[in-house]
Amino acid sequence: WITKEILGQDAAKHRCAVVQKMLQIADHCLRLKNYVTVFQITSALGSTPIQRLKKTWDSVPQTLMEQFTELRKLTSLEGGSKVYRERQKRSLSPSVPYIGPYLNQLICTEVGMPTFVKQPPEHINYSKLVKLGAVIDEVTRFQNPKYSLAADGTVLAFLDNALESAKGFDDEQRYSRSIEIEPRKESSKTKSSKVKSPTEGSRTPPRISRMARSKSPQPARERSKSPQPSARLMSYRIFEV
Repeated sequence: WITKEILGQDAAKHRCAVVQKMLQIADHCLRLKNYVTVFQITSALGSTPIQRLKKTWDSVPQTLMEQFTELRKLTSLEGGSKVYRERQKRSLSPSVPYIGPYLNQLICTEVGMPTFVKQPPEHINYSKLVKLGAVIDEVTRFQNPKYSLAADGTVLAFLDNALESAKGFDDEQRYSRSIEIEPRKESSKTKSSKVKSPTEGSRTPPRISRMARSKSPQPARERSKSPQPSARLMSYRIFEV
């Protein structure tokens, strides 16, 4: 939905206005500790069809660009989302966590640790269950207390319609639309390859250099036809001496 809202604007200034609005929403969600929405907005703004819109990003204020840089650090997946996990642990409830790192931890624990440690199979790996329970407990603790926010029917209806209309806008369509509103620039190498040289297309035979002429094959000299002494004659002369 976010990418469709941005790419749906023909003018760069209108696309810039949508980007600024999305960054403001992300900042507001961050203060509410709605991390899952922060991840979604940052991911959409960092996608290739949006990131390549140079004319759009050039008009974004510096303060918002610095804010976007901090959001990208927070949502980075490096080190198992280390930056986000540390911030999430310091956050007080209520909160809407981004459950991606938690799911990865659950999968790694489930696959990497055996459920039964010894034979017979009645011996359960208790340490594995403790680790799984700790992850689930960390997620569920953000549910209490709950947010004291009143639902806005107008906003909810708008979001429902917007999300429904964006379902058919796939990756290929997004990139094609991005190329349409801001075409690629030809590189200098590509332009130079298209320029013909002054001698291109002429049929003038190439000149032969002086060195090449000097290396041209010369007619072999006539060999001397004088008869060579045979081996028997040479032996006679030796006896005569």
